[in-house]
Order: sequence, then structure tokens, then C-alpha cells
Amino acid sequence: MAKILYRDIEYIESHSDYVSIHTSAESILTKEKISHLAESLPSKFLRIHRSFIVNKDKITSYSTQEISVGETQLNIGRSYKRRSRKPSKAKN
Repeated sequence: MAKILYRDIEYIESHSDYVSIHTSAESILTKEKISHLAESLPSKFLRIHRSFIVNKDKITSYSTQEISVGETQLNIGRSYKRRSRKPSKAKN
């Protein structure tokens, strides 16, 4: 089992019963449901889509349709738009 620090996570992507945890150095695939992870993550993480959770500290730009984390653009789901309208940086 790999230990990943919250501050290293850029975003988490769901693949049904698996998730990819993306950091600047690597992507780690693990058998976990994104909904279970969403419940256990601190407030610095924001669910923007049924398939994506982002680290607010890693957001480089955003619009009404998508959020950018570095060079990666992630779509904002319709039901998540209100929550992610203006993502502010999290306080540690």
C-alpha cells in the first residue's frame, strides 16, 4: 500500500470501482469507490463531477464548464456547478 500525502494529490478520477489518484509525479490506481473517498477527504478537496475530485490548492484556472489542474482540464458536472462556482483555496 502506497502512502500519499494530501498535499501531493492534484485530483482523483473515478473508473467505476477503481480510482486513479493523480499527483505531479505519478498516477496510482486503487480499488476504491470515489464516493467513499469523498467522505473521508478534508475540505481542501472539492467534488466537481461524479468522476472527479480536485485539490483546491492545485487549481490553476476555472470557468463555468471546467477546472484546470496544471495542463489537465476537468469537466464540471451539471449537478456540481453550484458547489464549484467559485472554488477558493483551502486553508490548511
